[in-house]
Amino acid sequence: MEKIQKRMNKIINLKGKKGITLIALVITIIVLLILAGVTVATLAGDNGLLTKAGDSKEKHKISSEIELISLSVQQLYMEENMEDISEERLKSNLEQFIDKSKVSTYFNEDSKVVKIIDGKSRYYKIDENKNVIFIGYYADVDDSSNMTEIGDNVFNLENITKNTYIDASNGKTTNSTGGWDSSDFIIIDEYPSYAIVSDNAQFLSSNNNAVYDENYNFVRSINLTKKTVKNSIIGDVQASINIIKFNNNEKYLRISAENSTLNHIKIFPIKSEQINFKFQYNTINNLIDNYTINDNNLYNKGVVGSSYISNTNGAQIPYDSSWESTDYIDIGDNDKIAICSNNFNAIFNGYNGMYDNNKNFIKTISLSGNTKYNSKIGYYKMIDIPSNVKYLRFSAQTGYLSSLQIFPIETIQEDLSNDFKTSNLIVEDNILNPNNFVKNRYIQTNGNISEYYGWDATDFIELNCKNGIFIKNQSDVYNAIYNESKKFVDIINCSGNDYIYNSKLGKVGIELKYITEDNAKYYRLSNLSEKLRNVKIFPVKNENFNGYVNFSLNE
Repeated sequence: MEKIQKRMNKIINLKGKKGITLIALVITIIVLLILAGVTVATLAGDNGLLTKAGDSKEKHKISSEIELISLSVQQLYMEENMEDISEERLKSNLEQFIDKSKVSTYFNEDSKVVKIIDGKSRYYKIDENKNVIFIGYYADVDDSSNMTEIGDNVFNLENITKNTYIDASNGKTTNSTGGWDSSDFIIIDEYPSYAIVSDNAQFLSSNNNAVYDENYNFVRSINLTKKTVKNSIIGDVQASINIIKFNNNEKYLRISAENSTLNHIKIFPIKSEQINFKFQYNTINNLIDNYTINDNNLYNKGVVGSSYISNTNGAQIPYDSSWESTDYIDIGDNDKIAICSNNFNAIFNGYNGMYDNNKNFIKTISLSGNTKYNSKIGYYKMIDIPSNVKYLRFSAQTGYLSSLQIFPIETIQEDLSNDFKTSNLIVEDNILNPNNFVKNRYIQTNGNISEYYGWDATDFIELNCKNGIFIKNQSDVYNAIYNESKKFVDIINCSGNDYIYNSKLGKVGIELKYITEDNAKYYRLSNLSEKLRNVKIFPVKNENFNGYVNFSLNE
């Protein structure tokens, strides 16, 4: 035992002037660790020397690239005295200074952008004064920008053949009694790809379309289907957009659909080789406060008694004195109107119509979102008017039309062309619980619940709509809003009335509904059982949500 103790003492109490105690050793190690930590923080912290050196290096890169782009821009003017910047010439000039594999340019009517990849992807914008501005990195820009150059709409609604459809087996025009129309031959030989879009989420589901060669000979049929667009927060949703790629021998396109569908379709050539669609969903575009209201009521109170408007062909049908109809209401060139009434459920009953300048029926009038309130005109619903519509007619039970008012809305163009607007959307988790569904029920248009086999209805869903909610994958009108006492307020129409907005394509219908209502405290939704289980509800968390949600096209 004594021998063991002596050995321990030798280890602990090292002899000689060079020896140190265990306590001193521990203290020395602690001091060294502290010094090491301070050194690391000094070098690599947020304000460290290495970080500052890296920031300085990155700022130097940005500054140098701005100078190179500016030099290339100025060189164009010196060489050719150009009024505008040529994308091809600018890129050629830039490649004198930068490896061409690192330089990309994206020019369209709204913006001129240069992308340089050197470690990071950096984006620069050339403004109208030819100044070069650094606009961000990949994470800041690519997720919210539209880099695809799009041409103008090539589909002319005036060049259609009524009451016909395109036979998918041979491309021939076939007579139809089902209200179908067909386009004329649309030239598609200039670009290899075209985008076909609709502003209604339920459109683009037809295979009665065909492609032809330069001699108008049938080549093949094509099927128009909706594509999926993706948002990193909300996920995938269906949108009424289809990208068609054509072969060299294909020169003409014809499409056909129900006339109410065909009126909502546009066709755009894709000019750029790289398809990189980015869309912006603008949730505030339907709020009337963004528009100037002309308080000149377009409805002159002209009424045709004992009649109603057919919801299939728009004809005036004789009926008893319990119903009445308006005469043709001239809406001029207005493309957006606000409709006011003391009883929207009575007015929007499906027995209303839109007509062209020859008073030919085009389509029935559908609801456009929920009732909103404006201090100038009271409660209203906003309706978009197709370009070929000149007249409206409404019918309702006698007495209800007396409160009908129609006001033109003068659109104020918002900053929707800004392809670099980012989204600050923050949402809560999906709050719709399938375990709380009521089996074999649906929600009536008056908010009551009724028995219906094969359908499910949700229970009352309590929501705080201060910042709004998104309803995803719900494509039905049998839904309702209730106040804090669970008293019915209004119906929710999720059937294709919402859209994503692209600065070139305009509206693209989408299966996503954004709702914000001050008097809405509870919601109930209903649909086919299997469909309702795919529905999700995302409450918006952040008060500073800027109204934009960014989507990219899944190719």
